[in-house]
Amino acid sequence: MELSERKKLILKAVVDTYVEKCEPVGSKYLADYYNINLSPATIRSTMNELEQMGLLEQPHTSAGRIPSSLGYRVYVNNLMQSYKLTTVEIEQITENLNIKISRLDKIIEQAGKLISSMTALMSVSTVLNNVLREINESQIYIDGAANLLNMPEYHDLERAKNLIKLLDNKNGITEIFSQSEKDRLNIYIGEENKITSSGDSSFIFKTFTLGDERLGAIGVMGPKRMDYSRIIAKLEYFAESMAEIIKNETDESKFTQGGRSEHE
Repeated sequence: MELSERKKLILKAVVDTYVEKCEPVGSKYLADYYNINLSPATIRSTMNELEQMGLLEQPHTSAGRIPSSLGYRVYVNNLMQSYKLTTVEIEQITENLNIKISRLDKIIEQAGKLISSMTALMSVSTVLNNVLREINESQIYIDGAANLLNMPEYHDLERAKNLIKLLDNKNGITEIFSQSEKDRLNIYIGEENKITSSGDSSFIFKTFTLGDERLGAIGVMGPKRMDYSRIIAKLEYFAESMAEIIKNETDESKFTQGGRSEHE
């Protein structure tokens, strides 16, 4: 989808503002508070054009606009700036994962708890069944579901319930994890997220491997209105750190599968 520079500027401004404030964004607000050298009338006209293209939506009778699922997709693919983890964030991840755990499932469970805490979203992680050969199905770890209730999108309990119902859809989660490309960041926005049927949530995850073997995956789920750049940076770092931990454990012959040593 080809966008003029002006449309890109306005779309990015609407997404950034809505992610921060969780309120429909109006042209006057962008003209007054966002660094855009355009008149409110020009901004309003551009927002109307973006709405006609399916990139913005007008909720109810509000004068403001919010990003659509397609708008978020264009933003993630083309407009958002890369987020660089702070020293504090890197230290927090490193310290919490710098533990001697010889069971892969415990490493992933710990990482899920930590990423949920650091993003204030619900984490979803897994150990794939080709690693834990002793069991017949993949292990799914979900942490931080209560975080969703703190978000304006889920003050409507029915919407929150629809998302939390995925706790019972572990087969669907495993299928998405298993069919994803190895070592690739996967981003499902709105209707792309087939785990839920509401179309108002996003699911971001990354798988990690050892050699050619897919070991597991870690990700987060929450409203479409999330800080994609910051979350992606953290997930990338998590996945890289966990792959390194697993490699070191394996090299030291301390890594076990399902609690059994490779040498047993």
